[in-house]
Amino acid sequence: MRLNGTAEDEQQLNRVRDWIKSYHLDNVDVADALSAFSDMSLALIEEIMDKLVNEGVLLKVGNKSFNITRASNLEYEFDAVKDENDGYVAPGKKSFARKW
Repeated sequence: MRLNGTAEDEQQLNRVRDWIKSYHLDNVDVADALSAFSDMSLALIEEIMDKLVNEGVLLKVGNKSFNITRASNLEYEFDAVKDENDGYVAPGKKSFARKW
């Protein structure tokens, strides 16, 4: 089976892509995708995974194993510092006060 760019092929590709992006682990294999998409054939799943490798969504690390490429925000700056206190709240406040 070949992805032909039809609307159905695009829908299947988007389903798998969305599932991978929300997957809780950092790696996935073909068997995981087959379990999640029992309505798709092995050939279609493999073809979709190869397309996602070409798109940069996945990185092939084995015969049927892939690492998920996650976007990371490397430009994050620690400009906000959490202000912590000892748990005391001024009288009249609704939060509890803790004495040490």
